[in-house]
Amino acid sequence: MIHNILNKLSFKENKRRYLNLKGIFSRCYAYKAPDVVQIDLTDRCNSHCLVCWLHSPFINKDINSNTNDLDFTILKNFIKDIAKTGTKEIIFSGGGEPFLYPHIWEILEFTQKLNLKFRINTNFILLDKNSINRLLSFNNLLSLTISIWAGEASLYSKLHNRDTDVFLHIKNNLKFLNIVKTKSLYVKIFVVVNNLNYARLEDLITLSTETGCDAIEFGVPDVIPGITDSFLLSKEQLAFLKQDYMRIIKNINRKNNAIKIVNNNIFLRRISNPGAPYGEYDSVVEGTPCYAGWIFLRLRANGDFNSCLKSHSIPIGNIYRDTFTSVWNNCLQQEFRKKSLHIPKEKSYFRFIGNSSNEDIGCKRICDNIVSNEHLYKIIQYLSLA
Repeated sequence: MIHNILNKLSFKENKRRYLNLKGIFSRCYAYKAPDVVQIDLTDRCNSHCLVCWLHSPFINKDINSNTNDLDFTILKNFIKDIAKTGTKEIIFSGGGEPFLYPHIWEILEFTQKLNLKFRINTNFILLDKNSINRLLSFNNLLSLTISIWAGEASLYSKLHNRDTDVFLHIKNNLKFLNIVKTKSLYVKIFVVVNNLNYARLEDLITLSTETGCDAIEFGVPDVIPGITDSFLLSKEQLAFLKQDYMRIIKNINRKNNAIKIVNNNIFLRRISNPGAPYGEYDSVVEGTPCYAGWIFLRLRANGDFNSCLKSHSIPIGNIYRDTFTSVWNNCLQQEFRKKSLHIPKEKSYFRFIGNSSNEDIGCKRICDNIVSNEHLYKIIQYLSLA
């Protein structure tokens, strides 16, 4: 029986990979649903992180401009559609805090009922022991990514615009979570490294270890030119950061520390990029085809569908007038796929990717789909050479 189950699982996985590749080689059409769908449940947030592209206090926006919530009934129909057509997992994330969504628990229960795997990116502020226990009842929950950019209270307060006691609340609840959770639930701290915290990474390693987290990941700031670019690191600060980061990695390896730093090669490449002092970290993508249009889809809190995590300025449809099936292979999505494969990339199109329309290719600043894209690129390169 076990052998038959494994054969079925293997067949299903191989079919998924085959259909992804079949679509990519067609250069425009997708023969299956995206593997991963990110859903931004809400634009509302209970923090005002300094470098946030949506809620930074330095962004001059109307107080009511970031209050979008996805319609509950329409969202359920969408999740039902992607489950039927082969999506593997959902990421609940976005510009807002998922646990501020008024129907968060109902949506998690609905997702679980459809047997879809899911991940949650959160600031972890709203959770307590009761809600943590409730969260752990979902066996389809794969991971929790906790956004926390400082390892001690005063710097946390400065970076996230929250009281220092919020940091202690999060720290205590992280300890509780990691004691009571099963080993299968992956808990990671995510840090945006900027010129206020770059010299304090050791504190974050200590926090991750003390709270029992599985891993920590360091990222770079996705700044808005002229607004939040004051938090970029200078050349001198980047040089210090690179040296300190490599020292930390060596110490962790030498001590056989239980904490893991994930995607460390990508972080090192980004902070070593010549454009890093100006907010350009992923110049490498300029010469690499992009496959996000086949394996990923984002649904934003305003209802827009986006082909990748940074294509918010060029939506391919909106959930309040379109269905998933009507947009997944529509002309706008096929245009994105065709242009994403073409090298060199078309500047007049890709300048609208990301948070700056002044760049010739916006993807070069930060590509949030880079991990999955580089993995698929290696597979396709191998197949091409075989």
